[in-house]
Amino acid sequence: MLPLARFWTILGGAYLPAAGSWGFFVYNGPHRGMLISAGYLGLGVTLAVGTLLASTLALYVLKARRAHAPIIAPPNTFFEDPDNRSRLLSWSTVAAFGLMILAGIACFGNRYADSRIYLWDSTAPLSDSFIGSRAEAQAKGCPKGPCFAMGQRMEGAGRAEHVAEYIPYLSDGLLIVLAIAQLGALSFLGCAAWRPQQPLTYEL
Repeated sequence: MLPLARFWTILGGAYLPAAGSWGFFVYNGPHRGMLISAGYLGLGVTLAVGTLLASTLALYVLKARRAHAPIIAPPNTFFEDPDNRSRLLSWSTVAAFGLMILAGIACFGNRYADSRIYLWDSTAPLSDSFIGSRAEAQAKGCPKGPCFAMGQRMEGAGRAEHVAEYIPYLSDGLLIVLAIAQLGALSFLGCAAWRPQQPLTYEL
């Protein structure tokens, strides 16, 4: 079980400072179109990390319950000795990792919700709403890209900003797939936590 605990701790420990610094940039960067693209990237990474954390936790819980371990939460291998566990530290780490994933989804999702789809070299959005601009992009189609941007790409005297390309169906479809994977991992975790525990068996 120790490899699972190490992976869990390293992944969560690496995500926390990375998400914090990226979240600061997403709300304090220089150009709105670029910030929307950064929010999209942050949301995708957060959903992927959340899926891995939930799946790893579920696997650890299953193994811990089979072994009848007194603490089913994985140890924080940065601060805990696996042979000298701290229940408070282990469960605090679980809570901290869960809260930071929720905060990441809220932070990056809120920024990406500001997205309005633009034609690649346009200064006006296809529509003034998140859903409406995407519907317009899908209706227009894109035989050969780049056709659309996630936010305003052109500013001033035609100066291009670093704004991600929007690909109809694919760009938002990827987020939907990651969100479904996250929900699946949480369901797996729920099953692992609440499934009946096998009784101890003794050999005579």
